[in-house]
This record gives sequence, C-alpha cells and structure tokens, in this order.
Amino acid sequence: MPFLHEEKTIPADEYVDTHAPLCRVCNTRMWLGRVSTTVTATDRDSKREYECKRCGLSQIVMVREPL
Repeated sequence: MPFLHEEKTIPADEYVDTHAPLCRVCNTRMWLGRVSTTVTATDRDSKREYECKRCGLSQIVMVREPL
C-alpha cells in the first residue's frame, strides 16, 4: 500500500517561513537572507536575518523552538 505523504525535501522557493516579518516601511513580507541555528538538548535557537526586497530594510529575528 503506498503512502499518501512521502518524506520529501521542500525546495527553498516553496518553503513558507512562518516567522517572516512585514517590513515596517513598505508593509510587504520580508525575505529570509541568512539563518544561524544552535541546537541544545531542549531547544533550537535561530537567528534569522531578513531583508525587504522593495526598500532594502533589514531586520534580525531571534526564534526559540522546543525540540
């Protein structure tokens, strides 16, 4: 019997970043430029750097996710 959902890698252009902020100047969704992640025994901490492709504003968002 085939599985309906296979384990697949999602291409970067199809990935939805749920943490992407809106640009406070243009009010458009910012693009993720860089991610630095540190994993501990209980959490995954990510420093995400975003950039607005319309006006060039940049913003850093810190995200902590439990494992």
